[in-house]
Amino acid sequence: MSKANRRAKRIAVNIDVQVSVMDDVPASVTQSDAEKNIERVKLSTEGAGEFFDAEMVDVSFNGAGLTSTMQPPLLSRVSLAFNFQEHRYVHVTALVMWRTTVPSPQGQYGFGVLFEAMPVDVRMSINKAVEQAQDE
Repeated sequence: MSKANRRAKRIAVNIDVQVSVMDDVPASVTQSDAEKNIERVKLSTEGAGEFFDAEMVDVSFNGAGLTSTMQPPLLSRVSLAFNFQEHRYVHVTALVMWRTTVPSPQGQYGFGVLFEAMPVDVRMSINKAVEQAQDE
């Protein structure tokens, strides 16, 4: 399956977002000598508790692309606060699925999130906006 077929339908947006890195994130898998048949996740505290501003540049039913001068760790759980159409101060929980490793000439990093928890009415509004944009 090509990348174009895997990617959810999305629309370009320009939405200010407040991002908070919520917790420790998996950094690596280690194997304990005492428990040779068990792998454990070694946690990283990179970014935990940080707040920063970002811009949502595209959004789909199940995720979004953002840019910021800061970048959250991969697989970190983040809290996003933003406005979307008539929905004010929406709170969403998401997982960071990818991030750029080199900033743009403007000093911005890109990162993508997969929405976990989102109010149903907001998700439906996003889906409706994406479908309407596809029809145009």
